[in-house]
Amino acid sequence: MGVRMKRILLLSIVVLLAGTAQANENNVPVYDNKGFYLNLTGMLPYFSFDEADEKDSGYGGGVRLGFNFSPNFGIFLSADGSVMEVDVDDNEWEMMEEEGDADYALVHVDIGAQLTLGNIESRFRPYARASYLVVQLSDDYMDLKGDGYSVGGGVLLFISSSVALDVNYTHSWINIDEFEMSGYTQEVDIDATSQRIMGGLTFFF
Repeated sequence: MGVRMKRILLLSIVVLLAGTAQANENNVPVYDNKGFYLNLTGMLPYFSFDEADEKDSGYGGGVRLGFNFSPNFGIFLSADGSVMEVDVDDNEWEMMEEEGDADYALVHVDIGAQLTLGNIESRFRPYARASYLVVQLSDDYMDLKGDGYSVGGGVLLFISSSVALDVNYTHSWINIDEFEMSGYTQEVDIDATSQRIMGGLTFFF
């Protein structure tokens, strides 16, 4: 085989390898989370007043609308609601059920920012977030309102290029500052905390 033929063969191999590498690069899955997204979630919430030993639990759901300026940073607005069961012993529970005081509604509304790790080629994307929130507790007789701040984190596991499983936890520090019953309103100062374990689907547009 002549020198010229060897050069042609070597050049052909180089071109073939380069084309194969480019094809493989073009076939890498892309999970692009930039832009608007919508999250629908189920939730297991917990709530307690700081001065009390009991912690109430319940179930609920929520929605989160957000916008990612880049694959790693974005803002969001979320709202969730849940039915909470009061943490009392069996005798107290029976009495409260008879009087209609056995449960109450808990609503969180958060506005905040989220930092997501990884890149658009990663199917598994951990994230952390922080937010300001307003809270309302309501039963048949009264309403408690307040605000506070939340921190949390979770993971996105993409099941397609634009849909991800979203599992996360949020811890909130709350100050209840308004009590209302039968049209009567009074300022109060009560500290409380809530924890939310959430799981659902996030759709990226």
